Amino acid sequence: MEHVQKYGCAFLNSDGGVLMAGILDNGRVCGIFCPDRMRREVVNSIDKEFSYFLPKVPSNFYQWKIERRRIEKLQEVNETETDVDTEKKKNTNKVTSPKRSLNKEDLRKSLTSSA
Repeated sequence: MEHVQKYGCAFLNSDGGVLMAGILDNGRVCGIFCPDRMRREVVNSIDKEFSYFLPKVPSNFYQWKIERRRIEKLQEVNETETDVDTEKKKNTNKVTSPKRSLNKEDLRKSLTSSA
């Protein structure tokens, strides 16, 4: 729950954000096995962590969503396969599927869209 504290605080002090689990720092989707009991524990832990924040965080300031998703065979991406836009000095990590490349924004959209 360290991530909930760290990123929850950062999101509350900025324009918000999305904390996704099961995705490595290099953009590789590894997934998480999360049975129903564990889902309930995660939800309770998130609510508990936000209850410790001062000043108190109203429950309508955050939301959680746990979806059952099955991600079929994605190729692994090495950290050296990072595209660098030299003009903007911006790194774009990509996850490669058998059909096409996804950047982080495409991946976020595909995971947060309704199934």
